[in-house]
Amino acid sequence: MNNPTCLHFGRNIISGLPEVMQNFGKRVLLVYGKKSVKNNGIYDEVMKQLHLAGSKVFEYSGIKSNPVISDVDAAAELGRESNIELIIAVGVEAFIDSAKIIALAIPIKNKAWDILIIK
Repeated sequence: MNNPTCLHFGRNIISGLPEVMQNFGKRVLLVYGKKSVKNNGIYDEVMKQLHLAGSKVFEYSGIKSNPVISDVDAAAELGRESNIELIIAVGVEAFIDSAKIIALAIPIKNKAWDILIIK
């Protein structure tokens, strides 16, 4: 199994999203919290770039800043059902940590907790 991870962060990083995506696929799971990403305009900019890249976007919103396992499992299930090729987490480190477990759970069809306890 190949599960590459690529972290990109910093000012104006969103504008380079289509270029980064060339190596990963067009079916995207966008993972984020609730209000702040939409209130601060980042959501709109990310969606604009994803559409410029020709992506089919599936969204899982509501990841908490202290993530709960049921959210991670639900997002992984959405990823499996949607044949996700790429996960993009927007926001704080909790969303990134959740996205990493989601990425592991999708192809092996395990529950997130089983992955965390190395079952």
